[in-house]
Amino acid sequence: MAFSINASLPTGIVFILFLYINLVSAVPFFTNSTVPTNLTTTCSNALLKDVTGCTSLVPVFRNGFFYLTSSLEKTCTPACSTALASYEGGIASACVGQSWAGYDDGNDMPLDIIPNLIKFQYDLTCLQDSGRWCNVVAASAAVGGDPGLSPVGWDSSAINGSEPSGPCDLCLIKNLQMQAASPYYDGPELRSQSIYDTKTSSCGVTNLPLATSTLSFSTTPAACTGKTYAITSGDSCYSISKSQGIGTAWLLSDNNLGAYCSDFPSSGNLCLTNTCDTVEVGVNSTCKEIAKAANITESQLKAWNPSINAGCYNVEKMNGTQVCISGPGTPYVVPHATVTLAPSIASTAVAVPTDAADAVNRNCGRWYHAVSGDYCNLLTLRFSISLQDFVFLNPPINENCTNLFAEESYCVQAVGDINTYSGRPGYHTLIPSNTASFIPLVLTPTTAATTIPTPTALPLAPGTRDDCSNMFDGAIFQKDITGTMHFNQCDFAADIYRVDIEDFGLWNPDIGNVSLSTCSFKPGTQYCGKLFSGQAPLPVAGPSFSLPLRIVVIYGPDMHTASETLLIQIRP
Repeated sequence: MAFSINASLPTGIVFILFLYINLVSAVPFFTNSTVPTNLTTTCSNALLKDVTGCTSLVPVFRNGFFYLTSSLEKTCTPACSTALASYEGGIASACVGQSWAGYDDGNDMPLDIIPNLIKFQYDLTCLQDSGRWCNVVAASAAVGGDPGLSPVGWDSSAINGSEPSGPCDLCLIKNLQMQAASPYYDGPELRSQSIYDTKTSSCGVTNLPLATSTLSFSTTPAACTGKTYAITSGDSCYSISKSQGIGTAWLLSDNNLGAYCSDFPSSGNLCLTNTCDTVEVGVNSTCKEIAKAANITESQLKAWNPSINAGCYNVEKMNGTQVCISGPGTPYVVPHATVTLAPSIASTAVAVPTDAADAVNRNCGRWYHAVSGDYCNLLTLRFSISLQDFVFLNPPINENCTNLFAEESYCVQAVGDINTYSGRPGYHTLIPSNTASFIPLVLTPTTAATTIPTPTALPLAPGTRDDCSNMFDGAIFQKDITGTMHFNQCDFAADIYRVDIEDFGLWNPDIGNVSLSTCSFKPGTQYCGKLFSGQAPLPVAGPSFSLPLRIVVIYGPDMHTASETLLIQIRP
């Protein structure tokens, strides 16, 4: 179990969470549709219990997000804190030894950890010092660190009066203390690097000791399903991915390591699961160039390298890394087909019963003793035999099967293929001959060959440019962007393709006003993602129309008194 979310105070762009949630006095944190079915009824009831005194904002508190003062005042109350402690205790006693399968990125989560993690997020977000909300103070510090780069919509007046007094502000120190003492997120790393101790020492703070807590379960790593590689002296993230045949991004992902090879270990073992044929990304390489050189499609390249985004514009940041040009992981091997006789087909005839009906075929794989109430359709369903085959194996039965007699046995299964029986269509007996003549067989087509239809291209949105370098299906941007920096789907797409949102709107007039929150795309319709290839072309310099200034005097009706004097530009 690993909690790798960055919990340190952000110093760059601040991520602010604006949640417009109906705040109520009692909410369930989970629903019947989300709770796994493998839990006991007692445990499920404990998870589904309403938490009285808390608002619906509590279960969605996120590490590293900042909240408005008004939301914190409604949410962070003594009643909610008490209710959370009771909720945690109830689950701890009702769910002993039980886990939520696949809760954390596919890993199982012990049930008592879930309410504990919710309580930790609540305590960290609701932390106060001298009447100030430390979450708001941290937001003020982050905004101050990057003036002008705060997200769209952030109201700077919301943090007025909560500015930190400096790097040693007690709110910032208490925030760091709570994170470093926790087993979640970056807590273990903060402790291992003595970051909190160094901070309090430099600030002269001596009355806030670090009291650490541990997880209530062991974090035994999962067994490696690929091959293991021991890091040696001189190894690097790039050299290992190249020598071992694994995409650099896959190497980092398989081992839960930081992006861009940051803090890459110098010793220990690595698990190489998603190995593949690789190629090194050169400076200024493009997806099109890489795919063409490897004789694969761009779609395959992106499918085998999920770190490459939809528009392939982050490839420029991957120079020097390895990317997969074949499917990552263990190749699928098609199993060898073995032809065996189905167990429902009889291979030899069985003994003929003494009550077998007259003239019934004795070469039979299975017999059935008819009883009063039987009829032909019932037997054909019971023994999976067609009526035609049943009548063939039992010649006394007429075509309409009206003379089936009780207390007699009938054949209900042929031996082997019924078409090999004498009398069946296609049956023949070979007669030996001293000589054989061969007539050449000429095959001629009886019908005209039909061509395989080609896929029909998606329709173009009305007014969309048809000469674009990159087109896309509107279905790929049907995503929930709530909580992101994008204000609508159009802004999201323009960011992916790295184009100006206004230009994007000109290329796709059917999407309407790109500044409205309703700006979106129709699935199954093509749109222009980028008109040009590479960087945007420079504007063409046109002639200058700067004109000299002239003074124009406008006289009144008597032609002697100037009523107005204008300063205008006129041609000389």
